[in-house]
Amino acid sequence: ALALGRGDVLEIHGKAGTGKSNLAHTLVATTLARTEPGAKVLVVETKGRSAARASLAFLKARGGNADRARDLLVSSAHDAEVLLATLARDAPKVCAAHGVALLVVDCLADVVRALPPRERRAALADALAAVAALSKAHGVPAVLTNHVSADFSDGADPSAVVAADDATFAKVATARLRLTRSAASGERSATLVTGARDDFGDLPSSHFAVTAAGVADAGEPGDWMADVGEELFASLTR
Repeated sequence: ALALGRGDVLEIHGKAGTGKSNLAHTLVATTLARTEPGAKVLVVETKGRSAARASLAFLKARGGNADRARDLLVSSAHDAEVLLATLARDAPKVCAAHGVALLVVDCLADVVRALPPRERRAALADALAAVAALSKAHGVPAVLTNHVSADFSDGADPSAVVAADDATFAKVATARLRLTRSAASGERSATLVTGARDDFGDLPSSHFAVTAAGVADAGEPGDWMADVGEELFASLTR
């Protein structure tokens, strides 16, 4: 089972259209639905989209209290400098003043991907260090979405992909999910690539669907991702 505690960092990576943002918004909606009024959720969006709209739509579909919209704090960061200032300066102030139940950055890699390789790695490392420091200091679980890139390692399948800046994310993330989508059937799957294995050493995987209420399990009963919002929320807040 996926086990995230307070202060842990979950990275979600996959190709475009696999459901990364939908899963992140599902966790936002579930957190707002299950926490007491006043508990804040901080979302840093980098795509120029309305993070609040998707999260609140999922919250409404789940029967949540619409008044919790006031507890959803959304910040935009469209370059590396603003992103770092948001994570290292502004977010700690919000945590100290209000208490934050969940931090989501969607998508951290968007901000740095256009930079030259050396600058990109440095900017990404600084942003991830700020996330780790925030999570450790305030016990805030963090969810980070990420892209994928081709796997150029020896012997890798030509079509294989890995998380973008894989080694940099691996230093901070306590659990990592890889999302995929079948080109033939459209079926989506999530694989836990670090953080837990079953008794035989295989990586746990589960099918899921994106519904009006967010991400939901679409696999066999008992799959580790069953009702992902409830399961992840329970582990995030243990």
